[in-house]
Amino acid sequence: MATTNPVSIKHGSSHSECSKSRVIRKAWPRVRYNESRRSYLVDARTGDASEPGSQRYYPTREQALEEAQKLATRRHEEGTNAFQSDELTEYGKTVRDAVQFYLAHLRAQAASRPIAEAIQKLLARRRQEDMAKQSMDSLRAELARFDGAFPGQSLASIAPSDVGEYLSLARTSGTRNTRRKHIMTLFSFAMEEKWLTENPVKAIKKLPEKFDVQTLDAVQMSQLLGACDTLEREVSASMRAYLALAGFAGIRPEELRKLQWRDINLVAGFVFIGSRVSKVGQSRSVPLSENCKAWLTLCQARSGTIAGDAFRYRFDAVRAAAGYSVRGKPGAAWPSDVLRHSFASYWLAVNKNRAELAEHMGNSVQIISKHYRRHVSEAEGRAWFDIMPEREGKIVRMV
Repeated sequence: MATTNPVSIKHGSSHSECSKSRVIRKAWPRVRYNESRRSYLVDARTGDASEPGSQRYYPTREQALEEAQKLATRRHEEGTNAFQSDELTEYGKTVRDAVQFYLAHLRAQAASRPIAEAIQKLLARRRQEDMAKQSMDSLRAELARFDGAFPGQSLASIAPSDVGEYLSLARTSGTRNTRRKHIMTLFSFAMEEKWLTENPVKAIKKLPEKFDVQTLDAVQMSQLLGACDTLEREVSASMRAYLALAGFAGIRPEELRKLQWRDINLVAGFVFIGSRVSKVGQSRSVPLSENCKAWLTLCQARSGTIAGDAFRYRFDAVRAAAGYSVRGKPGAAWPSDVLRHSFASYWLAVNKNRAELAEHMGNSVQIISKHYRRHVSEAEGRAWFDIMPEREGKIVRMV
């Protein structure tokens, strides 16, 4: 189809011509179909005497709309360029970009919530997601501490410097990193809810942690098991069962305090750590070594929880009898989580399979690789898993 060049007309047009027009495009520049001319009018007039604009006819609708879009785009670009800033141009940005950025912050500030309210909504969400109880308790406690440090403040009022100052009060890098993780969770949740546009915690880096894995040796473990004799006969066996599951199966202390005897299958030789017991909310099965099964078999009253009542008192009494400092009394320091760390170190020395160990312990392979590089000989490992009870409850060490 042959095309006709557009024809310019004067800015004014007769009333009769307008009455014969049909609107095709309402936005500037307007496009009308003129029946008398049988062509399309692109009306680029602005109503501004300093920028009168023009009117042009096009033979086809497509040509007219294409020209209208070009004019609209040019006007937008020229308008944006008219408001350019040298400082913004240096970064390839316009004033329009700056306005949009600032508006987003203003909207976020208007939508921001008090810290206390945001915490309650986050905890409610985590309950719906069935977050593990221990993780929930840790999150709740840390966020309550954070809210107490900034009473009555909103999320939007917290700057990275505020978070940095708060975290600097932690006494160890591990505590600081844990607090940072929980606060990061709160602000990430706020961003998901469109209450914030930026997370102030991201500017605060994690600190490297000094994780010194300490272990007991076979002699020390034997002494600890032997110290259970200082307890009453009916509870000494259950305390040995607890120590065996911690030292010979590597189950976390917090999991052991919730574990039930019904979760242990001595015939099949494994312990089932259900999601209700697991620290991370994920179930797993932990195989039992022969010496662990032997110590568990000594306990005749196999019902209820493994730890039983008054566990803390009995555990302190056993450690004190084995020569460890308890409640300020003289003695050797009791290393944190030493039974689980001993299990991991000695099991790895014997079996040399980090992936399998990670599965048993409910950890990632990365954590196992990071924390259990301490050189332990295979002989030391075998000595650990050769700690067996005699019929009367006394200990045989095969070293």
